[in-house]
Amino acid sequence: MSTGTCRVKKTCKVFLFVLLFSSFSFSAMLMTPYLQAVQKDSIYVLVECDTREQVTVYFGADLKYGNSQAEESISETLLARPTYVHKIKLKGLKPGALYHYKASQAGVYSEDHTFNTAVEEGTSFRFAWMADCRTGTDVHDAIAANIKKAKPRFSLYGGDLCQNGTYKFFKDEFFLKNELALIAEVPFFNTVGNHEGNVKNTYAFTEAPQSASGNQKYYSFDYGDLHVLALNTELSVTAENSQYKFVKADLEACKKKWKLVITHVPAYVDANYEEDKKLIKMSRDLFEPNKVDMMISGHSHLYQHNLVNGIHYMIIGSAGAPLVTAKNDKPYVVKSVEDYNYAIFDLSAERLLMTVYNEKEEVLDTLELKKDGVQKLKK
Repeated sequence: MSTGTCRVKKTCKVFLFVLLFSSFSFSAMLMTPYLQAVQKDSIYVLVECDTREQVTVYFGADLKYGNSQAEESISETLLARPTYVHKIKLKGLKPGALYHYKASQAGVYSEDHTFNTAVEEGTSFRFAWMADCRTGTDVHDAIAANIKKAKPRFSLYGGDLCQNGTYKFFKDEFFLKNELALIAEVPFFNTVGNHEGNVKNTYAFTEAPQSASGNQKYYSFDYGDLHVLALNTELSVTAENSQYKFVKADLEACKKKWKLVITHVPAYVDANYEEDKKLIKMSRDLFEPNKVDMMISGHSHLYQHNLVNGIHYMIIGSAGAPLVTAKNDKPYVVKSVEDYNYAIFDLSAERLLMTVYNEKEEVLDTLELKKDGVQKLKK
């Protein structure tokens, strides 16, 4: 055999080894698995990876797991070389139950985490709210740690998770260490903000529960005695559009004791932004006659409690975004606080208690609502 032939064969072997090694080493989970769209009998686990190679989630009542499920779908992120968010729906779960889970791809396993499924009606539970994280990553990380310590069953996020919808900003500003530790065990539901926007990465990194809207951009879900309607203020809310028609049908069909609307942009506000006339019209035409209890929004970076025709319009709008100044010129303003903020809600069939904190866990405000019509405000 000639020397040249040996060199060719050796080069081919080296090339094949490098090719095989790179293909194996390239397959990896890029983030801690996290949770979305929890229901009484199901939940989504999202796992970002650098390949489409199958991801399997093992789950069960203890560390023996006993059940496994592969992905239902895969969403590509918007990058020159995309990553892949594997979305695995765990089904056949028991209401109000604690489960362990871990994800696996190519023989590599994540750490063990836990989650709770949604409770039945008549069962008390806790949930959290935060919005407008953006550039204030230290504040955001502190708030995420505080929420995890409070042990809510789920969180509602009011959008503007990051400065814009590019992959870099999602990673640099939203998927922080404490945020990942939180959402690995506490599922969140997002309502889209103007900063991340209706873009490919927003919907790659989130998964809304199935609802009568038939899409991921706006939706509703039930949790115990609570009905949550998540609107998209980046889309039209006027009467001729599909979102308005969905809201009308959704609220008219709702039989839950508590009705909550979440948005990014608020309807009533007395700060740096003007009132949103279209949302105010939707509120008068749909929220008031259908007895919505509360609307929670972000967008204005402060805390403000506004009360109009029996509906509490809460702006809990900065888990890190730059603070703004309240005007307090409108008669509907109950209280304004110019501070970073998030909220913890404790809800039963007859009572809702909201406590608003800053990132230092100092109480900014409380509100107690009861189904007998009694409300208690603390200023």
